[in-house]
Amino acid sequence: MTRTPTGSPWSVLSSALRLLLLSVLLALPAAAQAQFTYTTNNGTLTLTKYTGAATIVTVPDASGGLPVTRIGDSAFSFRFTLLAVTLPAGITSIGDSAFTYCTSLTNVTIPSGVTNLGVYAFFNCSKLSGLTIPGSVTHIGDLAFAFCPAMTAIEVDPLNPTFSSVGGVLFNQTGTTLITYPEGKTGPYTIPPGLQSIGAYGFYSSSLSGVTIPDTVTTIGDFAFARSAALTAVSIPPALTRVGSGWFNGCTSLLSVSIPSGVTSVEDFAFYLCTNLTAITLPKGLTNIGATAFSTCSSLTSLTIPKGVTTLGDQAFQNCTNLLALYFEGNAPTAPSLTFAGDTKTILFYSAGATGWGANLAGRPAILWNARISAGDPGFGLSPAGFGFTATGGIGWPFIVETCTNLTNPVWQPASTNLMVNGVSSFTDPAPSQHPAKYYRLRTP
Repeated sequence: MTRTPTGSPWSVLSSALRLLLLSVLLALPAAAQAQFTYTTNNGTLTLTKYTGAATIVTVPDASGGLPVTRIGDSAFSFRFTLLAVTLPAGITSIGDSAFTYCTSLTNVTIPSGVTNLGVYAFFNCSKLSGLTIPGSVTHIGDLAFAFCPAMTAIEVDPLNPTFSSVGGVLFNQTGTTLITYPEGKTGPYTIPPGLQSIGAYGFYSSSLSGVTIPDTVTTIGDFAFARSAALTAVSIPPALTRVGSGWFNGCTSLLSVSIPSGVTSVEDFAFYLCTNLTAITLPKGLTNIGATAFSTCSSLTSLTIPKGVTTLGDQAFQNCTNLLALYFEGNAPTAPSLTFAGDTKTILFYSAGATGWGANLAGRPAILWNARISAGDPGFGLSPAGFGFTATGGIGWPFIVETCTNLTNPVWQPASTNLMVNGVSSFTDPAPSQHPAKYYRLRTP
């Protein structure tokens, strides 16, 4: 064996080569040093994780001689400094939560061969202003673009057989189902005529202040308007029979909702955290109020519960801290112990003839509501001030005086809202003689 003497030119040359190789490696661009992990699937690769620190990343089209065809679940999730990603043409699927919480991401192009965008695919990409869906995509998971406040448009290739877009809003290909309204689109929105359904999470976390829904809509998915913090008013189309789960969950600016007469169910979380909702009228045919349905509606002061409601969901009115009165038109419903948790001001009123009532329900006092007018009471009749009467009932009870001019086809109009002070309240109509006949009645608020 021939030995190279220590200190010979060969030893010096070997050290120089090592230094040269190290300097070449250090000079490689960041993208070339990017770190990816993969799994193999039938001769193709799924990118399972990016672990590098580069802010602009190009995903290689192959590794070890195998093509990269999928971006796996959570592959780029929580890469807060990532600015842009270039995906290879061979990608066919972008997995669940693939880019979730890439809060600096501003640019990504979905390759033309992608068929699937997973659930939460771009969730909370807060600087992403828009995306174009290529013609190949046939599936988009729920909340794929949720919490993207800068996103003003989702465009779709006109040749896509499954999806379409109108004004940057994502629909199915026929335009009969609204799928996603971009969060960054502000102001009011009028849904195009002919729409039949709004998908689950359709307006989730939107910035719209109002929405006009055509009467052709017969289906609205769960959490459709949830977390739309600027939304102030909604009219539900007449064909619907339910206020679905979480529809208005977290709509903190919502002031009023028009519920059609055919609605029979207000489901779980329907109005949860609607902190500015002051009043709502429930339809007479309602039979169900779900769990947490009105929880933390902290501006709600009173509500009438139709007689068909026999069960209140768990925590249905929890933390309605300004709720003064609930009026029950029927028999006592069943109510779990936390139904009114935190409602220290609430009194439950029930009507004469109702059964099952005791002194309290789920920890809140229950009282017979029997406000009445008697022709024999002092102050009943005409006076220089007008027509007046005295109503009697429980101390502090609220009630509304209504009037109408025709009992054959009565149209009752509210005249005033009163409180029983020491169990008594006086009412005067200053102009009763403007009509041939006028009728009065009391009702709960």
